[in-house]
Amino acid sequence: MESVADWLAGSAVPVQAIYLCGRNAALAARLRARADAHAHLVVEFTAEVPRYIDIADVVVGKSGPGVLSEALVRRRPLLVDRRGTLPQERYN
Repeated sequence: MESVADWLAGSAVPVQAIYLCGRNAALAARLRARADAHAHLVVEFTAEVPRYIDIADVVVGKSGPGVLSEALVRRRPLLVDRRGTLPQERYN
């Protein structure tokens, strides 16, 4: 997810990002500490994932069945980051 944050930080297009970190408190802390020019919100574990997907213009995530199905059901475009994908998810 930090590589996505790096990519967004270098974008000339103004963006707002919401990073859903789950239970990865260390990742959440690193993302919160960033001084990126674009607006961003870091969220740790939440039951409100569908709400965040509803307000997204684009969903960026790994190719796991959860994010794929949530984005499809909510009719949101999905960009898949395949780096670090688990072997069983690489064909999703």
